[in-house]
Order: sequence, then structure tokens, then C-alpha cells
Amino acid sequence: MSRRLFVLLFALGLAVLFSSSAWGAMADGEPARRGNILQNPKTEVRSHMWGNIRLVLSNWGFFGNAGEYEPYEWSCEFPANSHQDYLFQGALWIGGVIDDDTLVSVGADGWLHENEMFPGNTDNDTIMERSINPASQFYWDPADSSDPLFLKYGPAISEEDLIAVYTDTVGSPYVPPDHQPMGIKVTQQTYSWSYDYAQDFILMKFWIENIRGDGKTIRDIYIALYIDGDVTPVTDYYPCRQASAQDDITGFRVWRDESDTLWAPGTTLYLWNEQTQSYDSTDVAGTPKYQSPADYITVAWLADDDGIHPEASCGDVGPANGVTGTRVVYPPPEQISFNWWFSDSDDNLDWGPYHTEDPDDVDGTPMGDNAKYRIMSNGYFDPDQVCNSLVYPAGIDSINDTRYLLSFGPNDLPAGDTLVMILAYIGGEHFHNGNPWCEWSFDDLAINASWAYTVYDNPGVDTDSNGYAGDFTITGSETLYISGDGAPDFEGPPPPPSPMMTLETEDQKVIIRWGKHSEVYENKFIPAPYDTDYFEGYRVYRSETGRLGEFTLLAEFDRIDFDTSGTIPLFWNRGMPDSIEVEGGETTYVYVDGPMLNYYPRFYAVTAFDKGYPPGYGDVLASLETSPLSNYKRVTPSPEPGQFVGKNKVQVVPNPYRIDEDYAGMKWEDWEGAGWSEHTRRIDFINLPPECTIRIYSLNGDLVRTLKHHASANMASGRAASAESWNLISRDVEAIVSGLYLFSVEEPNGRTQVGKFLILK
Repeated sequence: MSRRLFVLLFALGLAVLFSSSAWGAMADGEPARRGNILQNPKTEVRSHMWGNIRLVLSNWGFFGNAGEYEPYEWSCEFPANSHQDYLFQGALWIGGVIDDDTLVSVGADGWLHENEMFPGNTDNDTIMERSINPASQFYWDPADSSDPLFLKYGPAISEEDLIAVYTDTVGSPYVPPDHQPMGIKVTQQTYSWSYDYAQDFILMKFWIENIRGDGKTIRDIYIALYIDGDVTPVTDYYPCRQASAQDDITGFRVWRDESDTLWAPGTTLYLWNEQTQSYDSTDVAGTPKYQSPADYITVAWLADDDGIHPEASCGDVGPANGVTGTRVVYPPPEQISFNWWFSDSDDNLDWGPYHTEDPDDVDGTPMGDNAKYRIMSNGYFDPDQVCNSLVYPAGIDSINDTRYLLSFGPNDLPAGDTLVMILAYIGGEHFHNGNPWCEWSFDDLAINASWAYTVYDNPGVDTDSNGYAGDFTITGSETLYISGDGAPDFEGPPPPPSPMMTLETEDQKVIIRWGKHSEVYENKFIPAPYDTDYFEGYRVYRSETGRLGEFTLLAEFDRIDFDTSGTIPLFWNRGMPDSIEVEGGETTYVYVDGPMLNYYPRFYAVTAFDKGYPPGYGDVLASLETSPLSNYKRVTPSPEPGQFVGKNKVQVVPNPYRIDEDYAGMKWEDWEGAGWSEHTRRIDFINLPPECTIRIYSLNGDLVRTLKHHASANMASGRAASAESWNLISRDVEAIVSGLYLFSVEEPNGRTQVGKFLILK
């Protein structure tokens, strides 16, 4: 992305942001206005980590890291650990009419870096987290009715709920000088799961409240999701990001519209009658099908044009074969608009599809409230960026750095009322599947979009107990629920809870321990008696990359149990692990992996799986297993560092280091497969004591680099306890030259070891 202007304004914005005010409450009878100046709003970003899509959220109206690579290098990494990012920044836009004023408040403008929504300034205004999974440190116990988050927001929904609250009633100097607040407060909750059918999407729920003090209604509200979805490698190297963001494509897809297919003979449709509070039946044989809200899918999407990052600045990186999209889940909007454009500091290149019949249509980047509101409310569906008859002006490339806006409305919002909106942010794999240009595969995106709606509103479930569980058909003896009851569920059949796992390393081995809490849980989707006796076994996995689909099964354990006849095993009847530890009445299973090479990082996970229903057969519900991503951890085996205190044992490996050697092919460098570059070179100082300082010198005595080694910090982050890696980059951020180098290793007591190593080019 060409962002010289953006970067300058972003830096200035940060300088202002962390020096002054936030937002203040409005008194009764007051209009929306810039609030009282409060010090240091508690702005924060946090990433969803449980599922297969890692999306960074903020508590000030936008998502993605927006080019700030701490604490997360990605904005939306999909699949997890693929090192492919599908987002620069997304943001919430809200526009409406108050009296004769047309106002728009944005989480992020996307071009001038204007932020108009902020949280408060107390510790309680940061992002809150909770989970339904006992393995999470943020686990919410359903038995704890005194939990403050429960009292304020109700029960936890997913394995990873992130909660944020912010308003547009901000004070100077945070907002642009011409910002006029609408008087809205947004409560944002996002939900993530590791379940197989739900791990590729995140549900986003927004409560938008009119907090104006003058009692005025905000009329004709439109809500929009702005997406600048740069598809780039996950890296903090700006030249790579900037170069690879110039070839995105976007569009809008509709799937599974079955209105042109007919119901089979003998089909009866049962539709709920609100007046009689009962079902009306109709013979629908031979008529167009009534469409399930889950299966009738409309999604705005964005992807890389060919899945390849050929830019020299990115090095040898993997392909971006996926696609991401957004879907409106609730409410069914009266009007949806899909608009896209290219932003550029050159007005001749700042362009978007223009509807000539509308003189007020926005051509390119919408600047200011009026232009933003027009594009949010125009009701247009721009043609897909490529693969159609769209004619581009001279000098504008159809493959470009693209943004899109998915907007919907209108709604009126009286003072004190709240508008609820639910979206799905979805990933799909295998978009670039080797097919010809324009014949991309949307299959996985469509499946995940359908599941997103199904999890939101379960078909056949009477959530509010009013007798209505959704519309359905009966054909012969087969009953098919077409919809849910319209009341949010945010549920699906879960696998057992993730095991609570710990890892310990020793010389050439890894010790894996986990407890038994996965074995006792209730699954309300399964009838008694199996609802409380549904656990079946464990699987132990190892991976070099940590990517889903790249975990190797090391061991499998299952209960010794049989079907109702008492003769047919439900699974393999291998039994539980033989190696156990018992302490304080708690049983811990133990599995040891080894021998193995030291200093090679690995990922481990222990999953739990259930019986399926009927048990052992799974004809109704297949056996479900927790995702390895729900508890996987990285470790690097090495000798115990305490044995090297006061010993002259430090070595460098490899020594000599040969520039022409394929260390990546040996998995010594770029062991995750993220893509090799000059910054992924690696030598290790091994046999280190627990605490020491490593200094590297040229033969002339010039200090090249200083490394601090802390065994405890290394183990906490999955690195070797008695080794420290160096990427051959000097303290001046330059690649070192070939030659002989000296090093010293100094312990806290002043004891020092010295040595040397050779770099050959």
C-alpha cells in the first residue's frame, strides 16, 4: 500500500493519542457533544487465538493492527500459523441523520487515519475476556452467578469472548476538528471457537446505543464494515508489506439460491404463524424452494489475485491460497450496499466504480461525513473488481490495493434505545486451487459462512421456549428443519473440553502431562444417559509448524467400553495411558516423546474426542475432537542449563556457518516454513548457564551484537533453556560479513568464557 501520507499522519496521531483526553458522559438535556477531557483512554488491541482465524480486535472501533506490529505482527492470519495476513485494517462506520445534520462516526477513516471512537480511561475500560472452556485462564464458571462480567453481560458464549465498550462522544484533541458526535455508545463482543466446524469464522456482535442527552432520535442509521484487506506475508518488514499489498481483488457473492429448484413430491412445509402461535402446513410439492437463512449466503470477499508474493523484498514466502469475507447475520437488512475503491494520493488514481445515473455517487475514497453517508446508503452493488465487463479509466490497473465497504440499513434509533447487529468474519481455504483465472473456489468460504449462521441460530432449537423451533418440511418420514427460531443460540455441539496440558523438556526429550477434566462434562445436544458420559479418549500430536493439518499423531488412547449389547467395542479399547502421576488426589497422564535432536523447535498438543452419536457409530453426530490449536504449545528440547554454571562448555552451532548451505532444507532455519530471508539465518550458542550475557566481536575488537540469555524466559516462550539463537544481524541492523568472530559469555557473578566461530561465504 502506498502510505507515505498515512504513515506521517499515523505517527502524529499516536503522539496526540497518548498525551491527552478520552470521552465524557452527557448530562440529561444535553445534545451529543465532545466530552469532558479525560486523561489517557485505555486503548488496547487483542487477538483471537483459539480458532483457525487470528483476528486482532481493538476497543476503539477498528480491527487489525493497522501497521503497528506490536504485540501482533498479523491483523488477520488465516489459517493460523500460515504466516499469511488478509487484513491491514477494518473498522466500524455508523452514520445517521439528526435534525438536518448528516453525521458519520468511524472507528477508523482508513485513509487520513481519523479515529472518532474511544474507550474510557479506567482499567475497567480495557478489553475484557472470558471463555466457556475450562482450559482457558479466562474460564467463566456457570455456577458463579456473582461474576461481574456475568452480571453485566450475561453468560460466556464461546471459547474466546472479547468484550469492548467505546463511544463517539470524544474530546479534543483525539478527533478531527470537524468531528460532530452522534451520541452513540458501542458494546462490542466477538466470539471464537476451536471446534472443527466453527474454527474458520469469528462472530461479531454490536450493541449500538443512543446516549444523546437531548432525547433526539437518530434517523436513518446505516452501519458499515470498512475493510482494507491487504493480503501480505505476516512480517514486520514494511517494504515486503507495502509491495505485496498492491494486487488484491474483491467482489460480492451469492450462493445456494435455490428459488429456481422445486420441492419434491409429497413435501409439506410447516411455517410458524405468529398470530395463532402454531404451525400452518402447506403442500409445496413442485413449487420453488423456501430458502434457509443459513444456506442463502451473501458475502463480500477479498483475496490475493493469484496467491503468490513474488516481491523480492519478501524473500521465499509461502502462498496465500485463502480468501476472507464478511456476512451480515442479523438483522435481515432492508438494504445492503457493497462498494469498493482504490485510495491514492494522486486524484487521477483514486477511483471506484461510478454510477453515472446518480450525480451524487462517490467516485473513489469517500472523504467527509456527507460522502461517507452517501456511499453507505446508496444501495448499490458494485461489480466485482475483475472477471466482468467493468471498464477502467486509462492509467488505472484493475489489480490494485483495494478497500470495500459492506453497509446496511436504514434503522431509526430513539434516545435510550439500542440497535443490535451481528456479523461474521469468515475465512475460506483453497481459493486458488489451480483452476484457470476467474474460476476460483468459494466452496470452503460458503461452508464456513453457512456454519456461521447455523451457530448463531440452531435449526430445530426452541431457544426461547415459545413452541417455535424453526420452520421445517416433512417429506415421507424425513423431517428437515429449514431455519432456527430467530432467537440467538451462539452454540453448536461441542467436543469435550480441551485438556489442560503442560510441557517439560530434558536432554533430547519432551515430557507431556495433562489432567482428566476433559472426561467429565455435559453435552446437552446428546440425549441421556450419554449427555454426561460422552467422553471417549485422547490423542497426542506433534508438529514442526503449528499449522492445522500439519500435526502428526504420536499416540491415541480411548476408554474400554462397548455398545448396548456389551460385546462390540465403541472404538479400539486401547485404554488410558499407563504412565500416570497422582498428587493431592488429582490424576495426571504422562507421555514422553524422544529421543530427538536438541535445539529443534516443535509444537505439541493433546486433544480429547467423544463417542459420537449413537455412541461408536456417529450416524446422527460424528465423533468430535478438540482442535490441536486449542492448547498447542511450542518447546525446544535442550540440556538442563543449571549443569553449565561455572563450566567452560559453551559452543556455537553450526561452526563454521556456511552461507551457501541449505539450512532451511534441514529445518534449522525457517523451521516453521514462514519463508526464508536474510533475517532467518541462525546460529546457536549452546550449553549456556541459566543467566548470562553474550557479546560478539569482530577480530578488530568492535562489538557486533549483544544477546541476553534468560532460561526462564526462553522456556516460557518455547525456546531452548540452555541455548540462544542469533540471526547474524548486527546491532546496526545489517547482515554481517564473512570472517572469524570472537564471543564472550559472562555470568552474573562475573565469570566469563570466550570462544570463536567462523562465517564462510
